[in-house]
Amino acid sequence: YSTAIAIATGGKVLGVDCEQGDVLQYSLEDNFRRAKSRINTPLPPKLGVPRPSLDRLTIRTAAPSMDRGSMKELTEWHSRAENPRLLIIDTHAKIKEQRKGNQDPYLSDDSAIVPLQKFSGEHGLTTILVTHLRKMEGSSGDPIEQVSGTTGITGAADMIVVLDRDEKGARLYGRGRDAEE
Repeated sequence: YSTAIAIATGGKVLGVDCEQGDVLQYSLEDNFRRAKSRINTPLPPKLGVPRPSLDRLTIRTAAPSMDRGSMKELTEWHSRAENPRLLIIDTHAKIKEQRKGNQDPYLSDDSAIVPLQKFSGEHGLTTILVTHLRKMEGSSGDPIEQVSGTTGITGAADMIVVLDRDEKGARLYGRGRDAEE
């Protein structure tokens, strides 16, 4: 939620100033009460300091699957928003169209990403798709191999970021078409 709040209020993400803009966050593993609590955590009340406006942040805790209206909903949000900047879908599996019969898993994962990637590119929008990690590390030790699903997901995405936590702390790994590792 802190990234969504930072964009919606013109704050900072990882120490970098952000241009303020509209954010749509699908928190599909949360209910309204949990979402409200998570929004309040990075914005604790401070005596004499007004809370920043969250008018540019839209949170949804339910969404249709991709084949049942999500893209229409995204298009409508985009056309209503003053300055759409960020779309977060947590988690992608909750809106992903179900694989059909004997459809190849790689093609299923790839085709689930492409419409969102195309939409984002056409509208200058950053999209963050949250997914889970496998419990077992990949044989190469590459953190990107931990992304759940096939290489259709990691191959179709413009950028993959893995947050790895252990008893020593947390590390952020990234790999992308336009970024150095």
